[in-house]
Amino acid sequence: VSDDVSLDTASDAVFLDDPSPVPGDEGWHIVHEALPEALLSVWGRGSEDLWAVGADKGVGPIVLHGTSAGWTRVVTGTTGDLWWVFGPDDTQVVMVGQGGTVLRYAPDSDTLTSLDTGTDATLFGVWGAPERLWAVGGHLPPADGPPVLLRIEGEDVTQVPLPPGLPDGVIFFKVWGTSPGDVWVIGEQGVQLHFDGVSWTYHPVADSPRLVTLHGDGGGLRVAVGGAGNAVLLKQAEQTLLCAERFEECFAEAGLPDGVFQYLHMNHPNIQ
Repeated sequence: VSDDVSLDTASDAVFLDDPSPVPGDEGWHIVHEALPEALLSVWGRGSEDLWAVGADKGVGPIVLHGTSAGWTRVVTGTTGDLWWVFGPDDTQVVMVGQGGTVLRYAPDSDTLTSLDTGTDATLFGVWGAPERLWAVGGHLPPADGPPVLLRIEGEDVTQVPLPPGLPDGVIFFKVWGTSPGDVWVIGEQGVQLHFDGVSWTYHPVADSPRLVTLHGDGGGLRVAVGGAGNAVLLKQAEQTLLCAERFEECFAEAGLPDGVFQYLHMNHPNIQ
């Protein structure tokens, strides 16, 4: 059910051009800029064990491991974007992503294991306890299929039956909880699932917002955020410049927030 793949070792580590140390003083610092891929998730136990994962632009997903000595790029031997990274304890770090990918790193043996998940869905989130993890995701267009909820126990991965009543075409984005008996999943169309240690139940959120991520303080406060929308930048034909201005006026009268619709008065050579 698993395959060992290449990881950061003394011989395989790929150091960044400037392996800047993790700053020790409090505050935000730019560690690296203009990386070749986008970073999508970061997690760590402290300055001696930081992880960041992200996109794959053809050479495998970007995975960075940071310590006070600097950052190394981990060679996973896999393909596809990685969307989330999480460590339930000091024995493992888990990364999930495109194509149903679940990678588990074991610090003690310095090995990375790819688990057989039985799905090709994109996994956007993972959370849990050492003995049981949960991973969630779904199918991005043009692919189609139900949302995915996986239970991971050791190297055994099981697709969990979903509670009734879920709307069609949803995707689960994140999973988080306070304990093995209090786990929450959120996603599109206001979908919210809860696990009480025995079963999963569906708790739709009013007005069906798109919920992208969630977290809490462990003391009863749980916060989910998200949303969806598009901004417009219009280049109107040079013969009908006033049309763009009238469009902006109409949108403003309709209550569209400032900056969502904008226009450019310029010719094609200047745009290029």
